[in-house]
Amino acid sequence: MNFFGRNLRYLREKNDLTQDDMKPLLGIANTTWSNYENGVSEPPIQSLIKISKYFGVTLDELITGDISLHDEGNIVKQRKHKSYFANDAVARLEEPAPDLIYIVKELKKLRKDVDAIKDRK
Repeated sequence: MNFFGRNLRYLREKNDLTQDDMKPLLGIANTTWSNYENGVSEPPIQSLIKISKYFGVTLDELITGDISLHDEGNIVKQRKHKSYFANDAVARLEEPAPDLIYIVKELKKLRKDVDAIKDRK
């Protein structure tokens, strides 16, 4: 059984990320990420490496096993992520600004609150 797509979805959701979040973090478009999660297509090796480094898992963990079965806070936890940005044809490693990550999460919470208020009207 191929666990790759399931693992991608699990890791993304565990880290409170949407498919849209993957473009600025890893340079992978929403539709491409969706295709990976749904098993429609598979990423090139460079993308696999970026994904595994970002989520702090090995390529073996990412591809061959069901991470959610083994994750009891030991294998996959909220780790310090490394963010990748495309620079011409070469991807370079950069640390995301912790303040920016916090702000984005707070904005998501605020958006949910505003939407809930709109729904009550």
